[in-house]
Amino acid sequence: MVRRLVVVLLLAAPVFAQTKPKENPAPTQPPKAQNLIFGESDVIEGTLDQPDLGVTYGRPPPKFNSMIQVRMNFDDKLRDSVGKM
Repeated sequence: MVRRLVVVLLLAAPVFAQTKPKENPAPTQPPKAQNLIFGESDVIEGTLDQPDLGVTYGRPPPKFNSMIQVRMNFDDKLRDSVGKM
């Protein structure tokens, strides 16, 4: 009986162990802006870097038929509305 109790306590010891809480690293801040001042006699030469690949466009949006029928002649409706006034 005592042996069983000792074995259970030894096996249960890791359950009571506590881990250290993880420290949050300091938040990264963006680098500060650099101001470069060039004199009138300074010449700056360089090339413009652009992407090597062309622009690819996706599939064009689908065109659906309109479910609304547009009437071109409303004369009969206008005559009816004038008569109701």
